[in-house]
Amino acid sequence: MPKKLVRTSDMQVVSGLQVNEGYCALSYSWNQSGDSVVDEFTGKEKRDDQGKHKIVYPAKKIRQKPRGRKRIPHKVRLVKFEGLIQQICKDFNIKYIWYDQMCINQDDMEEKREEIRHMHRIYSNAYCTVALVPELQVRKYISKRTDILYSECTKEHDRVFALANIFPEVMSKITVDYDQSLHDLLIQFYGALAEHDLSVLCFKRRGYSRLYKSIAGTHPTEADPNYIGFPLESHRLPSWTGVAGEHYQMGQLKTNFQNYCINGGTLEVTCIAVTNNNRSIAPPLVFESTDIPPIPKVKAQGVYYLAIIAQLPDYGTKTVYLISERAILDKAGIQALSKKCSLLSFLLPIKKENLCWLDRAVEKDHTLVDDINLTEDISDTSRQLVMLSEISFPVSDDFTTCYYPVVKKDGDHYKAIGICILDDPELLLAGYTPAKQTYRIQ
Repeated sequence: MPKKLVRTSDMQVVSGLQVNEGYCALSYSWNQSGDSVVDEFTGKEKRDDQGKHKIVYPAKKIRQKPRGRKRIPHKVRLVKFEGLIQQICKDFNIKYIWYDQMCINQDDMEEKREEIRHMHRIYSNAYCTVALVPELQVRKYISKRTDILYSECTKEHDRVFALANIFPEVMSKITVDYDQSLHDLLIQFYGALAEHDLSVLCFKRRGYSRLYKSIAGTHPTEADPNYIGFPLESHRLPSWTGVAGEHYQMGQLKTNFQNYCINGGTLEVTCIAVTNNNRSIAPPLVFESTDIPPIPKVKAQGVYYLAIIAQLPDYGTKTVYLISERAILDKAGIQALSKKCSLLSFLLPIKKENLCWLDRAVEKDHTLVDDINLTEDISDTSRQLVMLSEISFPVSDDFTTCYYPVVKKDGDHYKAIGICILDDPELLLAGYTPAKQTYRIQ
């Protein structure tokens, strides 16, 4: 039970210890409760509620004697924010409600810090949450687990504290200090998050179709008037935070890997990895229709798939990159094959002459490279890509599909840029034990 609650019958603050029934919590943006003004003497922000909130009573018709009906027009009553909340609670039969403006002494920084730390419990223990939803822009911080909506007025520090409250295990490691620089606070948050949940490394290229207002086929840039952007982009956070992409199933993917540490903005991992050290001298892979072998005439037991045979450097196990038969019969399919195999060649040495058709119902001893999803295009052949093969995130309980972080060499450090998805990875990686290396990811 929270330390304080608001009794909605008279909007008085009472001790939570006096309440023997459930309570509701309120989710809102501070600008909804009045104008924000700065005290010219103290320099602190305060709320100026001029009682301009509207309660609209709809028009209705009532019976008249001896007969007929009389129409009563709608009415508008102006109230302060507390009056608005009281009316909402009356409409929904809510007897007790918690919201920070009345239940936290805003002038007591120690009380404010303490309550922020426990805010995730306050909301999770409430039997319901009333959300006042104004016209907001979608700001996706961590996808899949939650979408967070913020109005432009929300304080940047409060955004981070809200994020931390989504992860109760992380909140205890965050210093609630509004005087701390926002960049340091963000580093502290993501560092604590990565210590608790390394799946922060599992992210992909953003789904721009949800953010780009036009139907242009190119990725938006800040110069484009249709570009919406992300709040964290301007803070230049380390790549391992995943702010350049969109996270996969955050909080649900697990790994047994523990050989890593975080030092400020640097994530250091020491592990086995897969990379093609000879990729810088290999030409880009460009396929033509003449490079595609003819489909076998013998009827397949399953379905024939186009595969390119490859193997780990200095290791004999085979792998295949599969493209469905139907996708490869047109020009677009051949271009897609070129792009995907070029990416694969950064990790494994492959050759065009190793293309073949496989019946997957028969040929089952191969690993499928399901996807290599990166947040940026890789066209520079001098760049080294590395798949951190010891850091696996199984998608299913039987380990048949796993996600692996991919990093790119960037000067004296590495940059996290996405993931590689493998089906049946053990067929490729079992027994592969090259020397471990340390990767400093920034």
